[in-house]
Amino acid sequence: MDTNVNNTENSIDESVVAKTEQIIENDISKSENPVPISEPETDNIYSDLSFSDIQNSAPAHPYSIPGNARQNEDMQTRPTVNADIDKSFPVLQCFNLIKRYSNIPAVKGVNFTVTEGKILGLLGPNGSGKTTLLKMIAGLLTPTSGEISVCGLPVGTETKKMVSYLPERTYFNENRSTNDVIKYFKDFYADFSESRARSILEDLSIDLNAKIRTLSKGNKEKVQLAMVMSREAKLYLLDEPIAGVDPATRDYILRTVITNKPEDSTVIISTHLIRDVEDFLDEFIFLTSGNIYSYDSVERARNQTGRTLDELFREVFRC
Repeated sequence: MDTNVNNTENSIDESVVAKTEQIIENDISKSENPVPISEPETDNIYSDLSFSDIQNSAPAHPYSIPGNARQNEDMQTRPTVNADIDKSFPVLQCFNLIKRYSNIPAVKGVNFTVTEGKILGLLGPNGSGKTTLLKMIAGLLTPTSGEISVCGLPVGTETKKMVSYLPERTYFNENRSTNDVIKYFKDFYADFSESRARSILEDLSIDLNAKIRTLSKGNKEKVQLAMVMSREAKLYLLDEPIAGVDPATRDYILRTVITNKPEDSTVIISTHLIRDVEDFLDEFIFLTSGNIYSYDSVERARNQTGRTLDELFREVFRC
């Protein structure tokens, strides 16, 4: 492998972390309705539980939507977590998770557990804390307080080997080709499948010899998704994977996610394009202002409300 390519690409992770932390802090600082830090961050029903208890501690009440999320004060203090959510083997556990930027809390006392084999939608409007939460799980941001566990291990070097993360923004070196990116991932990740990556990119009609800078925004995102889904990870974190592509390509991308993930792996998809993803989801979380508004299975929510997930989202988050 070219030494210059290796040195350039090895600097990607450090620069990405620095840039994304600054971008997130700037975006949150510009929020129209920041929550003062003096307010209670959570009155969470799980606050007295130990980390090991969280997977069995959901309140025993059915799915409900108590009105408009932007108007309902209880939303910020009482997350609705359905007791029927499967908790057989926790791939991911978040306990009393808090993240502040300066004096503004972005994530406020979040608690949830996701089990193996599930596809979970992390759904919420812009500025709800989705990206911040995913970056903490991926180990790119450090929580202010609280705990995160991936397959029973605290976030660190070992969990990063199990997590494949797709950021919202592309980060590849613009002067390198798609082939260079494949070589980098092959050298950097022991669980990367070069043949799978090439197959996905061929199906998406991506020129492997083209420089990244010559690709459209949508094609850059396709390359990035192909790299992420070509790893044999235990947990996939996909931040807005279909936001920059045309509707005709969205279905293929989502089917690529389903087809290429190992059977026992878990996928978390962050998006606000609910209609496109809901048929692929097992469970969902409605996240707003850094709080979990509700967490349930998609099937149960549909059956009990008689509405699609997209309709529920529009009702909860209507302006």
